[in-house]
Amino acid sequence: MKASIPLRRVLKSRISNATISKSSLSDALPSISLFNSREFAYLASINIGGQNFIVSIDTGSSDLWVVSSTCADADCLGVPSYSPSNSMTPTNTIFKLGYLTGNVLGNVAYDTVILGNFQVASQVFGGSYRIFFHSCAYNLLAFVNQTTGISLSSTGNSGILGLSFPQQASISSNLGFNLILNIFSNLDEQSRLFGIRLGRGVNDSALTIGGHDLSLLPNVSQIRMFDVIPKSTKGSVVYDYWKLSLTGLLIIPDSVDFPLSPSKIPGASQPIAVLDTGTTLILGPSKDVQRLWKAVGGARLGQDGNWQVPCNMALVLAFKFGDGGVFAVDPTDLSWSEDTTSDGWCLAGVQANDKVVGGDWLLGDTFMRNVYVEHYGATDTTGPRLGMLNLTDANSSLSAFTNSRGSGGYVIPTRLNLSSSLSDKISGFLTGSGQFVSLIIACVLGFLVGGLVTALVRSSLRALRRKRRKLRYM
Repeated sequence: MKASIPLRRVLKSRISNATISKSSLSDALPSISLFNSREFAYLASINIGGQNFIVSIDTGSSDLWVVSSTCADADCLGVPSYSPSNSMTPTNTIFKLGYLTGNVLGNVAYDTVILGNFQVASQVFGGSYRIFFHSCAYNLLAFVNQTTGISLSSTGNSGILGLSFPQQASISSNLGFNLILNIFSNLDEQSRLFGIRLGRGVNDSALTIGGHDLSLLPNVSQIRMFDVIPKSTKGSVVYDYWKLSLTGLLIIPDSVDFPLSPSKIPGASQPIAVLDTGTTLILGPSKDVQRLWKAVGGARLGQDGNWQVPCNMALVLAFKFGDGGVFAVDPTDLSWSEDTTSDGWCLAGVQANDKVVGGDWLLGDTFMRNVYVEHYGATDTTGPRLGMLNLTDANSSLSAFTNSRGSGGYVIPTRLNLSSSLSDKISGFLTGSGQFVSLIIACVLGFLVGGLVTALVRSSLRALRRKRRKLRYM
């Protein structure tokens, strides 16, 4: 069985009811659509207990939850809420979940869930009376009664569908498994995967479960496979997030390898990148992000503490993973305006955050829009894996960006100031001051001439000693 679920993209602060269209749950191969919001949330249709909802798709969390009809918070009042159904079974278990920004609180229950053409009876979920995040466990879900900082009303979604590992679920696995694991349990091993394609338009995104995205089928052979990095534990291997080794960051058009800081994760030989559709931007260590924008030049820190770049900055970043897979990020994802009346400055697509959980870098939608990612569940012989297909060509994206933003765009310096290493400092000296180069030449010539004079003097002294010895024995 396979389901292709259309995803729609919606703007968080600028959403109307007309921008949300629920996909049919009765199609043979339903497309689970994602909705796009101002901060580019991707939303899908889901049915819980016979009631239709729009939920945000989040690969960075593991629970399924929707707001309850008992939630009186202002954020809950603007979206459809769950009313207890005849198929719902309560658990009397409290559900509590926190995110980078926001948290939810509610109760755990079981109910029938339909996603695409998959139907799971008695799925555990969370309902909130204080907005929580994801709650999925054996047809478990949570009903949220309270929400803080989740901004549901701005995107129009009633909750979140977490697609990460059960290890990170707020709902105990003793009560049941999360929704994606329940779906996988009914598929053969080769079909235990879900793919995510995030577009830049309203209706060009999809969540595909149980097979490949048919729109990308001709290129499936080009998908590069990577092992998911397990959580650092003693004893058994445990997986928490969809993450992989980040082996490099390439700055284009100068084709410079940007030096990354060592990982903060114990035992990690390279930085760890977490793939997360629930986060808008790319987040990295503050030290690295500061050096990145200073090296590129032209960026500034806004009053809100976020990095800003000229809206016409033609820059491509490429991330390298594992054994060398390189995936470029389109310039339009690295500089975007928050409103239609830009002052020439755009929010940078890469921001600093030292609170990334489970890794060093968090690659959100800014990165995910440039790749098609397949998430493979573990089998009897292999651990979970990630399959990635590059959807962005660096050269063509640069050309398209220049054409759309104008020919007078900001030009990246031909030499980037990566002064964090000795080799970079030497390179800067050699390409910088002419006086320094002249000094080097003078030193070299002085060394050569001095060496020649020394050799001649030593030769003359040896000849004189031989002559003296000869006169002594005559």
